[in-house]
Amino acid sequence: QTCALPIYVVSDVNGIGLLVFSVNGTNLSKIGQIANISSTGYNMLISGNHAYIAGGDSGLEIADVSNPYSPSSLGLYNDSGSFGQYYSAAVTGNSLCGSMAGGDFNVFDVSQPSQATLAAKLTGIGSGNQVVAGNGIAYLANGGVKIINVATPNSPKLLTAISNVVIQNYRMQLSGNILYVVGQNGTAAQPRFVAVDVSNPSSPAVRCTKDFTEFGAGSFAFSVAVNGTKALVGIQPNSGPDQ
Repeated sequence: QTCALPIYVVSDVNGIGLLVFSVNGTNLSKIGQIANISSTGYNMLISGNHAYIAGGDSGLEIADVSNPYSPSSLGLYNDSGSFGQYYSAAVTGNSLCGSMAGGDFNVFDVSQPSQATLAAKLTGIGSGNQVVAGNGIAYLANGGVKIINVATPNSPKLLTAISNVVIQNYRMQLSGNILYVVGQNGTAAQPRFVAVDVSNPSSPAVRCTKDFTEFGAGSFAFSVAVNGTKALVGIQPNSGPDQ
């Protein structure tokens, strides 16, 4: 079968950059490329007609992918040449959120994606390996979960946090008003899955907790994908292959 939507990947190999593929059955065909995008391969988000690339040491880059056969770079933010290490990016409304090594959290105004501007910075909030966002709220994974109101790009506000006692967070997915979080429990160091109701972001409520006790200490859940009533959780055991 032919996949109606293209697949986007970004490489950390110099000269490869952003690649766009079409899918036909088991065949992949390259249909577009931006070779001069530089990334150390941390995270990429496709939202609408734009790709937001958290390129690690390479900075935070925005690309126009409205025509997958001819994508184009719109701009690079590299902290005035200091190239702050961007771990992850997420978009909600006109706010582009970037989590950085060193504990800073940057919010950009992308009302005009070709002229994105740094609107605000929260310093010392804690570095996070993932940020997701929706409905004007950003969720930053850094041990637990920091919940930040970013509805207005130039005035982000930390609302509250989900403690790492609830879960040592590794990855998240936001679906409607439920934040699904996977990682590790803080007692037996075993994989944990948590569903959190964030309909009131200032007062999140844990609705479900699942510990995978069949895995030994040191194992952790490293990925989650939710579709309807099903959740697929990837687990790295303390020995043996991932499951």
